[in-house]
Formats: sequence, C-alpha cells, structure tokens
Amino acid sequence: MSEVTSGIIIFDLCQTVGMTICLIITIPFASFVYFKLLFVSPFAENFTFKLIVVNGIMGLLYAVTYLIFIQLATFPFMFDFYTLIQNNGLVTIIAVINTFFGEISLYSAFFVAMNRLKTMLFLRLKGNDSIFFMVSMICSFVLSLPAIIDLCTFTSLTYIPYHFNDTSIMIPNSKSLHIISNIISFVLSLATLVINIILVVFLAKERQFFKKTLNIQFNAEKGLIITNVVSYVFYMLFFVNNILARTWDIPLSATAQWLFLALSSITPFWCLFVFAPSIRRMALNKTDEIVSDITSSMDFLDIFDLFNTIFISITLLITFPFAFFVYGKLLICKAYSGNFTFVLIVFNGAMELLTCFSYIFVYQLTTFPFMYKFYTYIIENNLGNTISIYTKISFTNVYNEEAVDYIVNGLGFHSAFFVALNRLRTIWYFQRRGNDQRFFYMSIILSFLLSSIRVFDLYLASNQYYTKVNFGFGPIYIPRMESIDETLTTISDVEIALVTCATVAINVVLPVLLIRRRNQLDLTNRKTFKAEQGLIITSFVSYVFYTLYFVTGAIGRYFSLSFFGYAQFLFLGLASVTPFWCLIIFASSIRRFAFNGGGNSVLTTVFDLVNTAIISTSLLITIPIASFVYYKLLFCPPYKNNYTFALIVFNGSVELLTCFTYIFVYQLTTFTFIHSFYKFIIDANLGNIIRAFDYFINGLGFHSAFFVALNRLRTILFEKRGRDSAFFFVSLLFCVFLSTIRIIDLFVASSQYYKEFNFGFGPIYLPKIETYNIIVRTISDVEIAMVVCSTFIANFFLGVLLMKKRKYLECSDRNRMNAERGLIITSFVSYTFYILYYVNGLIGRYLNYKFCGYAQFFFLGLACMTPFWCLIIFASSVRHFVFNIKFGHHLTTIHHNVIHAFICDADLSFENMHK
Repeated sequence: MSEVTSGIIIFDLCQTVGMTICLIITIPFASFVYFKLLFVSPFAENFTFKLIVVNGIMGLLYAVTYLIFIQLATFPFMFDFYTLIQNNGLVTIIAVINTFFGEISLYSAFFVAMNRLKTMLFLRLKGNDSIFFMVSMICSFVLSLPAIIDLCTFTSLTYIPYHFNDTSIMIPNSKSLHIISNIISFVLSLATLVINIILVVFLAKERQFFKKTLNIQFNAEKGLIITNVVSYVFYMLFFVNNILARTWDIPLSATAQWLFLALSSITPFWCLFVFAPSIRRMALNKTDEIVSDITSSMDFLDIFDLFNTIFISITLLITFPFAFFVYGKLLICKAYSGNFTFVLIVFNGAMELLTCFSYIFVYQLTTFPFMYKFYTYIIENNLGNTISIYTKISFTNVYNEEAVDYIVNGLGFHSAFFVALNRLRTIWYFQRRGNDQRFFYMSIILSFLLSSIRVFDLYLASNQYYTKVNFGFGPIYIPRMESIDETLTTISDVEIALVTCATVAINVVLPVLLIRRRNQLDLTNRKTFKAEQGLIITSFVSYVFYTLYFVTGAIGRYFSLSFFGYAQFLFLGLASVTPFWCLIIFASSIRRFAFNGGGNSVLTTVFDLVNTAIISTSLLITIPIASFVYYKLLFCPPYKNNYTFALIVFNGSVELLTCFTYIFVYQLTTFTFIHSFYKFIIDANLGNIIRAFDYFINGLGFHSAFFVALNRLRTILFEKRGRDSAFFFVSLLFCVFLSTIRIIDLFVASSQYYKEFNFGFGPIYLPKIETYNIIVRTISDVEIAMVVCSTFIANFFLGVLLMKKRKYLECSDRNRMNAERGLIITSFVSYTFYILYYVNGLIGRYLNYKFCGYAQFFFLGLACMTPFWCLIIFASSVRHFVFNIKFGHHLTTIHHNVIHAFICDADLSFENMHK
C-alpha cells in the first residue's frame, strides 16, 4: 500500500510540475495571439473569434486558479499560505473565483460549438455574429449563477489540515449537493459533445455539396471545427475522470484531475494554432495577407517586448533583496557556511541573477529609444570602437560588455550542470559525509574554462556590433554578429548543446534514483533524504526553465521567427529567478532557516542599513532633478497651463514627500544614532502629529495616482482637449477627503506609539499600534484595497483602449497618441511598484514575516521614485522639453557668452603685451 501511495505522490509531483511548465509556456504565446485576434484586422471585427478568445482565456484562468487554490494544497511548502486563507475567511471568495472561470469556460465552449454548427448550416450567410456573441455571454453568466449562489449560501468550504511523516498539508473539503449546477453542467456537457459529433459528421459528408467558390471558406471553417472538437475531447476526459473520482472514490482519478484540467485548458489555444492556418500565419507574420501594414505587426511585438521587459525587471527587483538576504545567510551562518554544496548552489543562483541583469543592459534595453544616449556614451568611452559611420546606419563593436555577459552567462549555465552532478553524486554515495570542498573548486575552475570558449570566439573569430537604425520613433541599437571563422563558434555551440543535454539527462535520472534509494534507507536517514529531495526538485525545476530559454533561442535563431526573439528575455528571466524561488519553495529546511532560524539579527541589520543607504541616496539624487523638471512643467510653456501635467506633478511630488516622511517616522527609528531625536519627539508629544502628517501625505500620493489613471482613461475615451481644471480640483478635494479616514483612525480608534528596546547595541525605538475600534480601521483597509484594485484595472484598460484607438487614428494624430502612450506607460509602470509595496505590506502584516517589514522601505522607495523616472523615460516629449529644447538652448547661450568673453580677454591681453 505504501508503494502505491508513493507512486501517486510521485505522479502528482510530476504532473504538477509538467502541466505548470506547459501553462507557463502557453500563457505568453496565447496572450500574444489572443491580443492580435482582438485588435488586428480582419479578426478584430469578427465576433466569432471574440467568443473563441473568451473561451480560451477563461480556460487558462480556470487552470491557473485551480493550480493555486486546489492543486498546490497537497504540498507542504504551501501549508502557511492555505492557513492564512482559512484564518481570514477567504475560502469562499477564492472558490467563487475558481468556479466562475470554470463555468464560463464550460458554457462558452457550448456556444462556440453552437456557433460553428450555425455557420456550417448557413455558410452563405454573411455577418459578424455580434448578437450571438452578446447572447452567449449573457447566457453563460446567467447559467453560472446557480453554482456561485450555491457556494455563497448552501456550501461549507474549508481546508482541513492533515499531518503525516512530520509534514503538514491542507486538503480542500466541501459539504454541498450542488444539484442544480451539476445538472446544468452535465446537460450542457453532453449537449456540447453531441454538437461536436454532429459537426464531425457534417464536416465529413457535406463538403461535396458545396460549390468550388465556397471551398476556401469551408477549409477555414474546417480548421475551427477541428479545433473545437479536439479541444473538447480533452474536456470530456476531465469530465469523465471527475465522475470516476466522485462516484467510485478512485484515488488515481482524483490525483489525475489536474492533468486533464490543464490539458483541456491549453488545447484550445494550441489546436487553434495548429489547425487554423490563417491564424497561424497571422500570429507568425508569414504573409502580408493578414496584416497589410508591417508597422501594425511591429506595434504588437513592441508592446509585448515592453511588458515582457517590465514584468521580468520587476520580478528581478523583487528577487534581488530576498536572494541577497537568503544567500547571505547560507554563506555566513554556521549551519550552512561550511557546506560547499550550498556554496555551489549560492554561486549558481547568484550567477543566474547576474546573467539576467547583464542581458538587460547588453541586449534587452538596446531597442528602446530612451536608452540610445546611454549606449552611445558606452561606445564613446572606449567600451566599444566605432568602425564606420554611414548616413542612416552605423556599426559599432561591443566586445567588452558582451565578454562580461558571456562569462557570467557561462558560469551560471555550467554551474547548473555541476549542481545537478553534485546531487547525483550525493544520492549515489548517500552514506558518504563531507563538505565537497574539492568538488566545488573543480566546478568553478571548469565552469570558468568552459565559459572562456565563447569569449575567445568573440575576440578572435567573430565580429559582434551594434547596428544603429531609426524606424521613425527615434534611433536605437540592434545587436548583430558576423562569424569570421566558424570553428570556435561550432565548438562553442556543440559544447553548450552537450552540457544542456547532459544536465537534462542528469535531472531526469535524479528523480528515478531518488525513488529507488528511498526504499533502501532506514528511518534515521529519512530526514536527511527529505532535505536532499528538496534540492533535487530545485535543480530539476529550475533547469527546465533554462531548457525553455535554450529551445526558444534555437527556434528564433534557426527559423527566423520574430516572436521567439522577443520572447527570449522572458524565458531567460524565468530561468534566472527560478533557482532561488525553487530553493525557497521546495527545500523546507532552507526556507525555515532563512526566515525563522538563527542569525537573522546580523543579516537583517546589514540589509536594513544597505537598503536605507541605497534608497536615501537615490532619493537625494532624484529630488533636485525632479524639482527642476516639475518646476519647468508647472511654469514654462507649453505645459504651464495644462492641468493634466499639474496633476502628474502633484502626484510625483507627493510620492517623493511620502518616502521622505517615511524615513523620519519609521525607517530611522531602528538606528541608535538617532535615539535622542525620537526621545525629543516623544517628550514633546509630537508622535501623533508627525504620524498624521505621514498618513495624510501617503494618502494624497496614493489617491492622486488613481486620479492620474482616471484622467488618462477619460482622455482616451473622449479625446477631450482642454486644461482639465475642474477635474484637477475635484481630484484634489477627493484626495484630501479620502486621506482623512486614516487620520481619524489614528486619533479616535487606535493608539500608536514608539516603544524603546535595547538588543545589546544601544537603545532604539520601534513603532507599535493598538487598535481599540476595528470599524474605522476596516473601513480604511477596504477603501485602500478598492482604490488599489480600481487603479490597477484602470491602468489595464488604458493599455487595451490605447491599442484600439491607435488603429483608427489618422497619421496626423499619431504623434499625439505616442505622447499619450508615454503618459499611460508611466502611470502603469509606476503604479505596479506601488502594488509591490502594498502586497509586501500585506504579507508582512498577516504572515508575520519580519523580512517583509524590513523590505517595506525598499519597495516604498521604488514606488515613490518611479513616477518621476518613468515620466522622464517613457514620455519622450517631456524629456525633450526638459533636457533638449529650453535647457539645452540656455546652456548653449551661456557657453557661447563665456567663450566670447574669454576671447575678448585674450585679445586685450595680447594687445597690452604687444604694446
């Protein structure tokens, strides 16, 4: 029986990892294709494809929510997460979200099949099916209501803790009959199956009755019908498996539920991609029949590239401080510092992060116009040599920075192989104890030697350079490579392919060997083996992402598919951050040690000091530059009478002031040198006053960000020209009013104070809070949560509306739309950093993670400075106005006057000397 249980556990782990990776691969490609189906002609005007896209998106969202809220519940590392959900009464809410996506996915699949049948029966009928689409959406929503009402009223949903073998997991449990919703789902599932069978029969028999003029249209319909039928077959497997699990209590069927659900969620997209050639050509830009204007296609790739860059960069910013903290503990603290296995793991993780960081600067940011001067500066300062300059295109060598990227990339890539080899060696000789010092040094030396092959190829056998081009939106650099001698390049490619295959093979062998060794161990070695299991899963999962990056690069390189070139950074970013996050998730001993174990005080103090120094220095740099820019926007034409920019300036100024007040109210309290300052504040009873000021400033910045997004949304929807003075003053009034809620809570419903502590290095003060009346605090928390969600939704719709409006504009309005796009990207990116600050605060508050409390100032600093820097980076008109037009003219005038005066003085001196 234990062997059967172990087999089911292994199967559950493999299917969870495998299907999650399939989802991670599918979601970015599906987002790209679905986005083009919604907004690129001729598909944008076709409501049939809108219905197909809704069905596909709902299926993917259902799989994601099922993974997070149900599938991962059986994994011990998620126990704290589900305990948090259970304790805060969130089980019903997440069940409603999951059920809603599942029901809409099921019912929209029925209406897609109905639409295909209707189209085949009336093939000569022209139309865009807008009425059918609206009716389908309304009916799908209405049919999903019984299941949602049942969850909210008649169902008892809980997570039940289950303990075995010194581990704890949560098991979802519900008590409900679901009679009405089950009947509806059962009937519609069978109806959809019957319709798909009819479609197959109709497709096979009726083709001969169509005239030749309708054969092309029939072929297009055939692709959509095959897509619908094949994808629904996978849903029926999920449906039947669910019945088996619920009716006959078969454990394997219950475990395999996620497998069939994930397959049924990703097949609609891949079947659409495989069987509908017109959509495939549109997605891959194989012909000009689908998209007549190539710039339209480039717009979508640029948008994907932009959001891809933002997403991975934000993920890196989140990962860096946590990785710094955890890797620092593994290197410094006694329990792990003498273990060279963990030193090798830390080395690999650090190199992977540096690989992504170097890739950003060497390749990713080169295609953004705002970085053009940065790369020009690098080239002009002997980091590259300009070898030829033409009128529109110039070629520039970039050996030094690419050599650094090659070395870091190679060290990360090869050290991953040695980490896997180390795990294999440890499992093979499990009884052998040691700290693997010799293996570590050999791994580093060999990694460096193998990485140097590409560096030699760079300097000796290839010509790698940046090509300067201009597509009309500003000059950019594009990396290029020309091989002079293929020998070293071939050796390098073969070596990389061999190491990749070897690492994949080792990571495949490791789980098999792990299972075989487990049965041979006695109980005394089980805990050590469990820790080893976590490290092996970490090695396997993290390297899978690198394999995806490697395969994507090979496809983009040899098949010349543009999208794969743009997606390269996405998979590299995922491959770089997964070694750290997999270590935290799957190695429970490291997770407990990193966040709960000893040694926290020294490392958190160092992190707090470095964090304070970096953000404070950045703030000191930002404030004078921002003051200059904001002053010009307020008082210099053409922006001085524009209340939209007045609102943006107000938001940016208040955000900077928020960070400044946070430093004095909270951040510096943990430093002993400022103890006397806070003692003076406490003795003078100024504590509540400065906290009230901090709350007020924070509220102004937080709410004004919402009104900035609302203003941009209003401008895009109504294209209204004007100064927006009424909107500006109404926004300020609402900001002031909504910001007073927390001040009322401070003075009426809570007691906030500084408490003195001494941890051996001097007295410090820590902020404390005691809530007397939870009502005002709850109102404040709900209001903040609603504004956060509303601002995020507004920024999301801004991007969608921007693309819809863009294609209807005349060429004369494109420049204004480009300027608007810069402001929208500024609003979206800067608010994303505030979301990070907000979520980090929730984690620290409800999960009691001390490190999140220390990291709060880091995320607040980023959230407060990004509105200004995003405005400079993404709003090119503002950047040119501030730094190139007026300011540049004044500097030129001053420079000219100084030179003129110097020449006059020189002439006078020469005359006097001559006399």
